[in-house]
Amino acid sequence: MLKPSGDVALDPDEGVQRAIRLVFAVFERRRSISGVLGYLVDHDIQLPDRIRNGPNKGDVYWNCPNRVTLSDMLRHPAYVFGRFSVSLTTAATC
Repeated sequence: MLKPSGDVALDPDEGVQRAIRLVFAVFERRRSISGVLGYLVDHDIQLPDRIRNGPNKGDVYWNCPNRVTLSDMLRHPAYVFGRFSVSLTTAATC
């Protein structure tokens, strides 16, 4: 995650860290967004996001994976630069 200062930091939620690590590990094996998406869907794994506004701001919620989200994760500097320092919880089925 990006701190207000612009520095990259680990998300404090260990489940979020595990999910992000998993996405990068699967991408290294499958070498495509479609491959990662297929793996996540086949294993009923959801991806984390944080609520950005309102009374629940900052809470983690879990979404079904999609190509856009995976593409953003795999290309965004906050994930890419932190991927080797970033470390799944059982989530609801999509």
